[in-house]
Amino acid sequence: MSDKNLKKIDDAEAALMGVDLEILAQRVTDVAGKASWLDSLMVFKAGRLLLELFQNEGSPTQLHAMHSVTKNWLSCLVGIALDKGVLSSIEEPLYRVFAERLPDHWDERKKKITLEHCLRMQSGLDYQNTMEFAELMGQNPDPVKFFFGSDLPVIAEPGMRWCYSGADSQMVAEALRQQSRRSLSELAREWIADPLGIENFEWPRHFPTPGAQEWPAEVGCSELSLTPGDFAKFVLCVSQEGMHDGKPVIPSRWLARASVPSDGVDGELLAAFYREIGAPEVPGMAGYGMHLGSMKLQDRDIVTLSGAGGQYGFIIKDLDLVVVQTANFSGDGLSGGAILLRDTILPALS
Repeated sequence: MSDKNLKKIDDAEAALMGVDLEILAQRVTDVAGKASWLDSLMVFKAGRLLLELFQNEGSPTQLHAMHSVTKNWLSCLVGIALDKGVLSSIEEPLYRVFAERLPDHWDERKKKITLEHCLRMQSGLDYQNTMEFAELMGQNPDPVKFFFGSDLPVIAEPGMRWCYSGADSQMVAEALRQQSRRSLSELAREWIADPLGIENFEWPRHFPTPGAQEWPAEVGCSELSLTPGDFAKFVLCVSQEGMHDGKPVIPSRWLARASVPSDGVDGELLAAFYREIGAPEVPGMAGYGMHLGSMKLQDRDIVTLSGAGGQYGFIIKDLDLVVVQTANFSGDGLSGGAILLRDTILPALS
């Protein structure tokens, strides 16, 4: 079993919930066994573990790259920081936060950009989702200077254009580090990991790209690593409105606010973005809020924590259901994970 702290359900309890564990396991393993991209899968009902599976590169004890789940983790840190008064507001213009780190020459139209704009991926700057651009950004020793400098020109008013931007995420990370005067790993350990019983995680301060420099803050858009079981603990906490063992960890009001899609950021826009970067379209995409996503599958609203390759935490509140998966890059885990949920898991449990 992945983690002794993840409470597994027995057949009698499952039957009271209307779940046949044998049928669920058979249907899932028949499909999952053919998925070269799937490393681990856990299905929870009412916080109890119904099913777990490890295959391919999956291991219950090894850290797994979470990729953009890092953004979800970062969003929760922001919510906690606001609740604790470490951050006073997400509406303050960023240039005031970074007054001593600005480049000598910069476009003053960027004065309007706030932390909220960056959380919503709506800074209005021309970020490019390519490895070449990631290398360029990673080679700059101060991402604040990169963000405010000429490599990221203004192409829209803040709040008017959505772009999935690693630079926006990094400004969130840098602002939290600067305002707290602590590393984000320290904050994550105190605010999330220890309360949830997460013993080990990694969160470096540089991109895994040639010539990458170590930044003041941890990488905001990616690079977090967790074990599958610890990833599940995090997703379960989010699903339970930020509670764990009867104690608040992540403010529920922040989760409610952050998970609401920004105006105009809907499934059609997200599908267009996937086509633009040459990625397969993911079924059911519905919106993106403040570093938290949403889907709609089988006519059910789903909060999503997601990362490249098919790292997923699906939260289906009306079924009290949580599905957590990790994946590799041997196939299309992003669309494959959504299809596995839609065509196999939900029909077996609905």
